Formats: sequence, C-alpha cells, structure tokens
Amino acid sequence: MLETISRELQSETQSEQRWNNYEMIVVNGRPNLLYEKYTYSRQGPKTQFYYYCSRRLALGCHSKITLNKHGEIIAASIDHRHPPPNLLKTSDGRYLKVFSATVRVFSQPTRKKLSVGRREYIFDSRQ
Repeated sequence: MLETISRELQSETQSEQRWNNYEMIVVNGRPNLLYEKYTYSRQGPKTQFYYYCSRRLALGCHSKITLNKHGEIIAASIDHRHPPPNLLKTSDGRYLKVFSATVRVFSQPTRKKLSVGRREYIFDSRQ
C-alpha cells in the first residue's frame, strides 16, 4: 500500500511538472507563452492571466491556458486542430517564426540579403 501511495505521489508530481513546463518567449517582438511547441498570446486586462492560441483568429483555434498569480497553470483547454508554428531558436535565445521550409545556415560570419515578395531582409551574423 505504501508503494502505491508513493507511485501516486510521483505520478502527481510528474503531472504537475508537465503542466508547468512552459516558457515565456518573445516571437517577432511580441511576448508569448510557449507550451508543448504551441504559442499563446495574452488577451484581456492585465489583471487576468488568460493566454489564447496564437492562431485563434486566423484558424479559429479555441485552445487556451489560464495562469494563477504565481505563474502556475491552473486551467488548460488544449485541443489544437492545426500543427504548431515553426520556430527557430537563435543562439542568443530569441525565437523567430519560420514561414518557409528552407533554412540557410552559414558556417562563417556573413551578411546576406533575402527578398521575399516586395520585402527585403538583411541577415548579418558578423556581430
């Protein structure tokens, strides 16, 4: 019986660690909550801690996470019907959303210009 209680406590601890295993990140300059590869953005007044799937408006996703004032997940409705966003974590810990399947990795510091439609992006890794 003691062994059963020990297993149940261990299971509860692992479950609690899983639920609170999230990260606060910045994606393209905006704060987001990252949980199980999906991003959530904060909605509503600053006194409430409701985070909705970042694809809520674009795809009609109803997934949301509620945090208490201590930053612990107290409620989660996670039923995504879409794949998670493609995020690339940079060496300095920033996250970028990847919109293409092609990612170029340069072995040496470089400066490159990339044109996407009418927009131009300059990547400078010489810093």
